[in-house]
Amino acid sequence: MKSRDDGRERLLNAIEALAASSAPIHRRLEAAGVLLLPLQASDFADPADGERLEEILMALTGVADPTGEHGDMALTAFSMNDKEAVRVAQLIVDLHRRVSVAG
Repeated sequence: MKSRDDGRERLLNAIEALAASSAPIHRRLEAAGVLLLPLQASDFADPADGERLEEILMALTGVADPTGEHGDMALTAFSMNDKEAVRVAQLIVDLHRRVSVAG
């Protein structure tokens, strides 16, 4: 990552948003997504990590380019079924794990 410390911190904060709240999964995903929005695929040294970030942001915003027009993250997260919400949460955890190990 270009700004490794900032990116890692954002990922860790996203994990905390997912794990350290009693809010419904949809609200926790929205909070995690807001923390991840400033990151870009190009911030990652490994293109696979950048692709994973894009997949996460696409799932949370409903738009292909999260750096441009943003979809309604709250509405998109709320419209997910539990299985999809857990899948996206797992993608966030996996990305954090990959970046932490690589660093």
